[in-house]
Amino acid sequence: MFSNIFRGLGIFAVCISLTGCMTQEKLDAAGEALKGSSALRAKAIDRCINNSAQWNPDSQEGLATIVTAADSRNKRLICERIYNGIASGRLTARDIRSFSDETLTPNAIRVLRGK
Repeated sequence: MFSNIFRGLGIFAVCISLTGCMTQEKLDAAGEALKGSSALRAKAIDRCINNSAQWNPDSQEGLATIVTAADSRNKRLICERIYNGIASGRLTARDIRSFSDETLTPNAIRVLRGK
């Protein structure tokens, strides 16, 4: 089950257009752009939600266990928390890389849980 969670989270790293070579400087710049434009953040969140390739039943179930949300709100909540975490500077480049490395950092889990 946890492999499904990590696979789903790895997909989100792709969703936010970040790669394994993401530097903290690039992430900070993306965060500033997202923080400065609510329209940009809303568009990014909508794009994340509507990317049907990343939302398979296994990843939805696994992610729901982390965010403790009903499936009906799961997609929006996950995408909002990731983008808000980037905009606020709470997610670091290491946290973002942890999505695709299948070794989520404690901080990434806290952000996904909304803590």
